[in-house]
Amino acid sequence: MIDENEARDIAQRSLDAKVTSEPMMLDPVTIEYGEFWVFPFNSVQYYETNDLDFVLVGAGPIAVAKSDGSVRFLSGSTPFEEQL
Repeated sequence: MIDENEARDIAQRSLDAKVTSEPMMLDPVTIEYGEFWVFPFNSVQYYETNDLDFVLVGAGPIAVAKSDGSVRFLSGSTPFEEQL
């Protein structure tokens, strides 16, 4: 079973590997949803400045399965609950 801290590490590593154009970071809030840990994310510049010019538009959260640590990059166009 994957705990929240381990899931957060997995999500950040997956995010770093997938998005190389600019630094990204996970939101400080973790959502526990059924068999998944769900992590919203945004650009580091947005979190550092709160300037909406740096907000990612349309990016969905990352879900990490509690059972095995598998990762799903979810769409931002539909609620994550409908995707899990």
